[in-house]
Amino acid sequence: MLDAVRAAQKRGSKVIGITNVMGSSLTREGVELLMMNTGPEICVLSTKTYTSQVVLMSLLAYALVGRRKSCTRRIKGLYMDIYNLTSKSMRDYLRDLALELDSKEPGPG
Repeated sequence: MLDAVRAAQKRGSKVIGITNVMGSSLTREGVELLMMNTGPEICVLSTKTYTSQVVLMSLLAYALVGRRKSCTRRIKGLYMDIYNLTSKSMRDYLRDLALELDSKEPGPG
């Protein structure tokens, strides 16, 4: 990736890097930076980093067409959906529903 950044810079391109770690190789290449600030990734899957990249790229795309506020509203809505789905009351409801369904006799078929 750094070779691509250097080649683009040699040709006069402006490079914008997206990174989660200040001091990474990309931050030392003299490019403009968008820092995700998601903190260290604990899991191999990099879910936090991936999600942050998707949100950041969405914000950037919407901002480029003058619709940043629209994107911000949508992201806040998604945040609230996730919050509500993972709230204690929802977990309790799902646990109770699972217990109720587990106690039911299977139907014919």
